[in-house]
Amino acid sequence: MRNLVLFNKPIQIPGDDGETIDAYGLNLDYQLWQCRFVLDYIYYIIVIAELHKEGVIFKDSRWFENDGVCFGYQSPEWNEYEDRVVRSPSTRFAVVDSDTGLDEGDCLEMFLTNKEKWAGFIEKGDLEWI
Repeated sequence: MRNLVLFNKPIQIPGDDGETIDAYGLNLDYQLWQCRFVLDYIYYIIVIAELHKEGVIFKDSRWFENDGVCFGYQSPEWNEYEDRVVRSPSTRFAVVDSDTGLDEGDCLEMFLTNKEKWAGFIEKGDLEWI
């Protein structure tokens, strides 16, 4: 089973080859959704998008570089970005039932990349934004 987490607006994240990926949500395995760290993971993705938007270099999943200075996940620099994202939640998310009707090709890895499907969910309304 899967759970779809929709963002209220598209976010841009760095891809493996340095390209930018437009992500509209996360298609998460139900087992991951049951994990007590899932909200941390969602905020992690939103912070990554914020770092990417500000030109911070994504070294790998735990290391970043800004103006020649490296910092790690959960370092004071990371926590500053995370606090800003959580305090000023311009990017919010909502959880959609697991029977979403997504097709193969609507997602890249776990990221929902189909803008039309995302827009369809948003237009339906009845979403509880977190």
